[in-house]
Amino acid sequence: MNTLDSLQSTEKILLVNTRVPKPWESVVNETLTKAAESYPNTKLIDWHLISSGHEDYFYPDGVHLTQSGMKAYEETLIDALISNKNDEREVISN
Repeated sequence: MNTLDSLQSTEKILLVNTRVPKPWESVVNETLTKAAESYPNTKLIDWHLISSGHEDYFYPDGVHLTQSGMKAYEETLIDALISNKNDEREVISN
């Protein structure tokens, strides 16, 4: 049993993918996409897409967030949490 199986009775689960300059980035993001498609009570927040082209969101290591990156990430999560107009399985990308 995986974690999402144990949360089947949960009303909504938000998954957030990643942007990180590591070889495992695409594997993790693909796994999260498949999980969101497989569990009807999940929503994928596409941080990878949202942060695309925003080098200012990251320090030179490409991993840690700058102040503007933290603000964008915060706003993304808050928007996802308060959104009631989105389908339960919709990908949030803006």
